[in-house]
Amino acid sequence: RRIAADLHDSVGQMLSSVKMRLNFANSTSIEATETKEVIDESQQIIDRITTEIRTISYNLVPSSLKKFGLITAMEEQIDLLKLRNSTNIYFIKSVQRSFFDSKMELGLFRIFQELLNNSIKHARAKEINIQLIEHESELNLIVEDDGVGFHQETHASLYHGSGLSNISSRVAIMGGFVHFDTKPGNGTTVTVTIPLV
Repeated sequence: RRIAADLHDSVGQMLSSVKMRLNFANSTSIEATETKEVIDESQQIIDRITTEIRTISYNLVPSSLKKFGLITAMEEQIDLLKLRNSTNIYFIKSVQRSFFDSKMELGLFRIFQELLNNSIKHARAKEINIQLIEHESELNLIVEDDGVGFHQETHASLYHGSGLSNISSRVAIMGGFVHFDTKPGNGTTVTVTIPLV
């Protein structure tokens, strides 16, 4: 859903803008200087479209995840978010290995992305604390924010609006479990536990 929205709201709108400009440039009623201005503007928009598509592609499967592992990919994502948002994000990791199972890394990275997206866009958090902790038989991802929180009894309805159902589904596929600790006005702490077997 997020990717579809990015394509529609960002790339789709910019492509429509380029099309309108080029149709205008193709008109016989404008001067050559105006045509050049329209073409120059269109080229600038196409450059922005290229950058936006790269960003969307990175969010699908960042190359750093395959090359350098989960930690590096998470750190890169945090750095990108810091550039785009005023939210303070802190990351603490306690892991012994650089790489985990590739499917588990991709699943955890997707969960991590979804949790950060929820904290920033839905919870309107000003501060997010992230922990990734490796134990002997399990891996814990803990994301804590100081956002608006929500009522536990309305948890099921929020599943459909803020990507929480995707998180629960991904965790279940990996044989783990997820716990939400939240209430209105007190932020949210999400603990994801994945077995290391």
